[in-house]
Amino acid sequence: MTACPKLRLSRQTKDIELLLPFYRDGLGFEVLDRSENVDGMDTVLLGHKDWPYQFEFAQIRGADTAPRAPSSEHYRVFCIEEDEHWAARLAAMFQAGVPQVTPPIQYVNGKWPCVAYEDADGYRVVLVHGKWKK
Repeated sequence: MTACPKLRLSRQTKDIELLLPFYRDGLGFEVLDRSENVDGMDTVLLGHKDWPYQFEFAQIRGADTAPRAPSSEHYRVFCIEEDEHWAARLAAMFQAGVPQVTPPIQYVNGKWPCVAYEDADGYRVVLVHGKWKK
C-alpha cells in the first residue's frame, strides 16, 4: 500500500489567536503543533493527525499587518456527508461566534445545502452537506 501524501496549506496571519476560534473551536481542528518566536515567527499547525491535510498559520513578530484574502472567491470547501457531523459543525461555528457569510454562487445553486464562513483574515470556508461526485 502506498502512503498518502499530506497537504499543508500555509499562510501568514496578523493574529493567530483570532484564528483559533474559527479553526479549532468552530471547525474542530486540533492544534497539532505550536511554536513561539522561532526565527521571529509564531506558528500554529491545525488539523487532525490522521487526515491528509493541515493548515499552518505564521505570525511575524512585530508586524502590524499581514496579507488579507484578495477576494471573497478565495475559499476552501469541506464536504460533510453525515447528518450528525454537519449539525455539530454548524452548532460549533455558532458557539464560536463565527457568523455566516454568502456562499459562492456555484454552491448555492447546487443540490446540497451549504454554508460559508470567513476567518479573521478574510479567507472563507464553505461547508457542503452532501457527497462529492468523485
